[in-house]
Amino acid sequence: MKTIKLILVVAILAVAASGYAGVDPGPKYIKISLKRAMEKPELLHAMYQQLNKDFLQVDQHGYYLAEVKYDRRIYLVFGTYDEWMFFFSRELRELPARQGSNNSSEVLTER
Repeated sequence: MKTIKLILVVAILAVAASGYAGVDPGPKYIKISLKRAMEKPELLHAMYQQLNKDFLQVDQHGYYLAEVKYDRRIYLVFGTYDEWMFFFSRELRELPARQGSNNSSEVLTER
C-alpha cells in the first residue's frame, strides 16, 4: 500500500513538473543607456521602428525613459533630453546592416 501511495505521489509531481516546464517566465527587462543602445545595430533598428519623440514633450528634469521590445526582451532605454534630440534629429540615419543579411558591408538608410 505504501508503495502505491509513493508511486501516485511521484506521478502527480511528475505531471505537475512537466506542466510548469513550458511556462515562459515573462519578458526580461534590461536597462541600458541611449549611448550604449546606439552601439547595437539591431537594437537601433528596433528603436527607430518603435519610438517617436512624443514622449519628450513631457517637461521634466533628468532622464527620459523609452521602452523598446526586441528579441523577446524589453529594453528600458534612458537618456537626457539632448541625447534623445540628437537621436531623433539625425538627418540620414545610416545604420549598419542587420545581422543575417547577404552583404555584411551593406548600409541601410532610413527616414
